[in-house]
Amino acid sequence: MGRKSLAEERREDILAAFERCIARYGIDVPLEQIADEAGVKRSLIRHYLGNRDELVDQLIERIATEYPHQVATFIAKLLPDGIDVLLDSFFVEDLMTPAWDVVVSAVMNTAQGHYPAAKQRVAQMMVDITEEVATAMRQLYPQASADAAYEVAYALVCLVQAHESMIDIGLDKRHTQFIRASAAHLIKGLQQESEVRS
Repeated sequence: MGRKSLAEERREDILAAFERCIARYGIDVPLEQIADEAGVKRSLIRHYLGNRDELVDQLIERIATEYPHQVATFIAKLLPDGIDVLLDSFFVEDLMTPAWDVVVSAVMNTAQGHYPAAKQRVAQMMVDITEEVATAMRQLYPQASADAAYEVAYALVCLVQAHESMIDIGLDKRHTQFIRASAAHLIKGLQQESEVRS
């Protein structure tokens, strides 16, 4: 593999700096602060990545490309150990890097008209992740219908996202047991459907 061009390296450095800045200061961090974090002049941000909307779109694209793959790898590693291990991992380990979580939440929670392309890409990322989880559910319960596996997978993705948000705002961590139990009930229903259909 060839060496990255200076332009590629600069783009990556700026995106990484933007990610760190959002994690610390929020999505409305000034471009000057991003430039300082990246060790470049503000004009280079525009030169290499464009305006703020384009910067947000490119950062979300990077996250949305990597995250579903990360989830698939994570599930594949744990799936042979069974659903209990998988659930423990969903509700104990953070699948997303903390900065990614903050970036995705920041984009999702901006006003409706802000960053429409980034929001659309986040929505597609959630579909991609849900499909990875649904595939795992079908591997565990092959007789379950594809629709039922997808419904459970989507509910799991929503539970994980909502739970992470609640923990981030300071909700007592004992609530992890409650959300894990709810997820286990959903999966139990899928298991029962699979058994009935076999």
